[in-house]
Amino acid sequence: MTQPRYIGTDRETGKAVLVVPEPFGLLDHIADVAQLESCAAFLAVMDAVLESGHDNSADALAAFLRPAVEMLRDVAAIAVKHVDGAA
Repeated sequence: MTQPRYIGTDRETGKAVLVVPEPFGLLDHIADVAQLESCAAFLAVMDAVLESGHDNSADALAAFLRPAVEMLRDVAAIAVKHVDGAA
């Protein structure tokens, strides 16, 4: 059994929708897209901070390190899954 994955937010309740999708099924694809969209949004925030022209302290930049590593791990896992699945 795999871990629950986020696929979006319920419009009526505002709660996160989590599923345990079948590998390479529709819900798995939706979860991959949601994960990649989240990573793209986080990357945009990181880019805006770095490009802001402010003198960012090492501590402020270090706050982005853990989420950036997690984001890279998530994107790499999606890429490996699709490369392995295509073989």
